[in-house]
Amino acid sequence: DDQLFSASVFEDVSFGPLNLGLDEAAARKRVEEMLDRLGLTELAERPAHLLSFGQRKRVAIAGVAAMQSEVVLLDEPFAGLDPTARHEVMATLDQLEADGATVALATHDVDLAYGWADRVVVLADGTVAAAGPPATVLHDAERCAAARLRRPGLVDLLDAAVDAGWLEQAEARRIRSTSALEGLIRARPRA
Repeated sequence: DDQLFSASVFEDVSFGPLNLGLDEAAARKRVEEMLDRLGLTELAERPAHLLSFGQRKRVAIAGVAAMQSEVVLLDEPFAGLDPTARHEVMATLDQLEADGATVALATHDVDLAYGWADRVVVLADGTVAAAGPPATVLHDAERCAAARLRRPGLVDLLDAAVDAGWLEQAEARRIRSTSALEGLIRARPRA
């Protein structure tokens, strides 16, 4: 809410590129491309104060992305979003990564971090408690508990599948989403 202040979405997303020194034509081209890439073109002339919470988050991200930042830092970008808006913001972040940006976000949502991140850093009491691949860091129940986090639900499910002999440990560590687990189960021959 504090980041959006212009009369329209287009003007708001233009703010960064114009302040980088781009001329009006270059800024307009960049903003039009970003709005199109992020599925926001239909909102271009709408006042920011009339947008939904999820739309405002996506527009704020578009404003940063229009500056073609190499790194985008976000703090709890999914807080307060319904499932549809959450999916839209996630698609926006995926598009930024596809465009070459590094996206780093702070979140308490360990399920999101496990399924989406390439690398996680767990902070506890102002220090780095663990860092590395999600499948390694977020499997460690003691480390998660020390940081006042719970392990991802999928990790508990995968551990149960390993304990029951349905999966090998190495196979379980490669699964990062429920859809991947579902695909694996469907591909298994039925006994």
